[in-house]
Amino acid sequence: AIFIANLIFYESRPVMVLGEAIPFPKWAIGIGWMITMSSLVMVPVYFFYKLAITPGTLKERFMKISQPEELPPHVEVLPLELLGSGAGKADGVEDNQQQEPTAV
Repeated sequence: AIFIANLIFYESRPVMVLGEAIPFPKWAIGIGWMITMSSLVMVPVYFFYKLAITPGTLKERFMKISQPEELPPHVEVLPLELLGSGAGKADGVEDNQQQEPTAV
């Protein structure tokens, strides 16, 4: 959203050199936008690529690509039904207490 707002409301500002306002050349501004777009455009491109090649219904594909593909061996995966219900908290541990990580 911030990037899109920047595209819409972009105003080129001149550089002050020895008290004189010198505008940036249009080619320099274009190169800057191309460098920015080269990294930002890959996120939605990869999202739609993964969405297209993943088998299943649209909901199943979205849920599958929204999760990490590989997890470290010590990470336990919780079922989606338990997320948001406080199931990740250990018994007897309050919200403000630290809990030691445990390996599975």
